[in-house]
Amino acid sequence: NQITYLGFILIGIAIWLNYRGTEFKTQLLILIFAAVTDAIDGPTARNNNNVTVLGTWLDHIRDGTLVAWASYLLYQNQLLSLEMIFIIWALQLLLIWITLKDFLIQYLKKLSDVETEVLIQHFSLDNLQASLIGRLQFFCWTVGYLFLLLYLISPNPMLITIGQALIILEIIFAGLNISESYRKSI
Repeated sequence: NQITYLGFILIGIAIWLNYRGTEFKTQLLILIFAAVTDAIDGPTARNNNNVTVLGTWLDHIRDGTLVAWASYLLYQNQLLSLEMIFIIWALQLLLIWITLKDFLIQYLKKLSDVETEVLIQHFSLDNLQASLIGRLQFFCWTVGYLFLLLYLISPNPMLITIGQALIILEIIFAGLNISESYRKSI
């Protein structure tokens, strides 16, 4: 969890630097370090047999915070249209709803404290673990955003092309991820 907390701190620093008007290269470097915390927190927890409900939730919240801030930066710098950002986030919210609805239905049945604890543990450790398609979706999303943001440092049109292609792949994987999640929930 400490690695995940570091990711939150780094995102906060990047946001603060943006509002201070700090050079974008510095902001991007901090965001890359925040993304690296995502790459190492899960494997570190699994390798040390230290996967927790809190850590699983924090990981997803940190990922969402990182991508939301990157979405804002892309929109602010006119590298991604508001419509495209809306599509990406609408698909993500649909996926979150499909994942959470069964949990919420069971949770609202007024279970005993023990049953509630088991439900939360089972949901967090089983349902929130990313599938291969989910990992590919998030990879395309973050790397696509990275290429688009790198364009602000080095305005090479190829960076825009690669970034947009990865965002299109992210949307395709999001659709596949929604389909897979929906089939699991039925």
